[in-house]
Amino acid sequence: MFRNRAKSLAMDELKVETIWAFIILLMAAYQPLHFYYTCGSFMGELMEAFYMLIGFLGSITWVIYMLLRKYWNNWIWVPAIIGILGVSLGIMTGFMHEKTLEEYEWKWRLAERQAIIYELEHGKWEQEGGYIQLGKARYPLSNGGNEILVERKDGYLTATFFIDRGFYDAYAAYIYTTDPSLTARFEKELQGDYYNWQRRKVTKHWYRMLVGN
Repeated sequence: MFRNRAKSLAMDELKVETIWAFIILLMAAYQPLHFYYTCGSFMGELMEAFYMLIGFLGSITWVIYMLLRKYWNNWIWVPAIIGILGVSLGIMTGFMHEKTLEEYEWKWRLAERQAIIYELEHGKWEQEGGYIQLGKARYPLSNGGNEILVERKDGYLTATFFIDRGFYDAYAAYIYTTDPSLTARFEKELQGDYYNWQRRKVTKHWYRMLVGN
């Protein structure tokens, strides 16, 4: 009876430790998306801080616990390997450069943004200009509320997809424009600024710009 109870307790420990390790791994894998899509607002900054605190405390506690198990010669390989992968991935993604995240996100969501531009150019939105709400989304096309700024001038279209809404009218954004005057202004601003990844031409009609800085 005691042997069966000890075996049952060991299995329960294995389940708890494996689930704990999986949570660390999943949080580490989700970390870049969480940081990218919650930036640029007060609540977003609070969410980032809370996420980092939970991830950090959970990872540190897990590492200490597994080291103690190793010391007690009671090492369990499955949760140990999963947890080591999670902690390693968390450290790697935690130090991932913002530029890398943006580039992945840009390539991943370009077709969706182009579809919005096509609809705007062909009058498929009731609202012609101003701030247009794209709807609720877990992964917004425009950070800080999933709304874009649409401006029309002399038949030309400019659409701003926010990356970081920032504060006091200073923000980072992907800006699509067919307006030749705005294009000329952007091109002039970018002259000699080839190595600044925060201000650059991304592709035809698309610019990654810092506004108000």
